[in-house]
Amino acid sequence: MRSRFLATTWRMRYLVLALWIMGALGSLSFSDVTTATEVEQSIQPWQLAESVGAVEVKLPDSANGAWSTARLADLLPVGTSLRTKAGATASLVRGGDTIHVLENSEVTLSKGDPSQGILTLILERVGNLFFEVAHRPGRNFQVDTPYLA
Repeated sequence: MRSRFLATTWRMRYLVLALWIMGALGSLSFSDVTTATEVEQSIQPWQLAESVGAVEVKLPDSANGAWSTARLADLLPVGTSLRTKAGATASLVRGGDTIHVLENSEVTLSKGDPSQGILTLILERVGNLFFEVAHRPGRNFQVDTPYLA
C-alpha cells in the first residue's frame, strides 16, 4: 500500500513539474529571436515579379537620380523608387509580402525603424497600391502617404 502511495505521489510531482515547465515556456517571449530574423529579412531587396507596360526605377545610388527601365526579376534595394506610367502595372515581392503597383503610381521602398517596431516602410508618393502582407508575430509593416489626403 505504501509503495502505491509513493508511486502516486511521484506521478503527481512529475505532473506538477511538467505543468510548471509548460507554463514557464508559455510565458517566455521569443520576440527577440523573431525580431532579429525579421530585421534581417527587412533589409533584403524587393524583387520585381511582374511588369506590364512602362515601369521605371530609380536606384538609391543612381547618377543624378536618373530613372531607368525596370526589368523583370530586378532586385530593388532599400531606397529604390519605382513608378508606373499610364496603363502600366508592377508587382514587387519579398518573402511572403507582395506590393501591387497600379498605373500612374510612384512608391519608394524605405527602411523601417526597428527601434520603433517598424521593419518595413513603404512611401506611397502618388497613385494606387495594393498590399498582401504575410502575418508574422511582432512584425510591423507601415505605409506612409506624405502627399495624399
